Amino acid sequence: VVLWLHVVTAIAGEATCVIAFLTSSVYLWNHSRLKSRSLSKPSVGPGLDTLDRLTRHTTMSGLVLLTLSLVSGLVLISAPGQE
Repeated sequence: VVLWLHVVTAIAGEATCVIAFLTSSVYLWNHSRLKSRSLSKPSVGPGLDTLDRLTRHTTMSGLVLLTLSLVSGLVLISAPGQE
């Protein structure tokens, strides 16, 4: 049970970190386009506030999931044969 918890939280944590990276990249791209006033076409994706909120939530979720993964990995190391 602990092994599955470790694997699932590690994969989910990494996935949420990738999503946070992508949303922050879109945020920075739209922000730089807005600052340089080169928005001839509408910006890509949702507004900056939505991207900021989404990035914050995915980053915090990824941090929690990766922490759970580390804790469950420590439990696996300290109790051999509990797979």
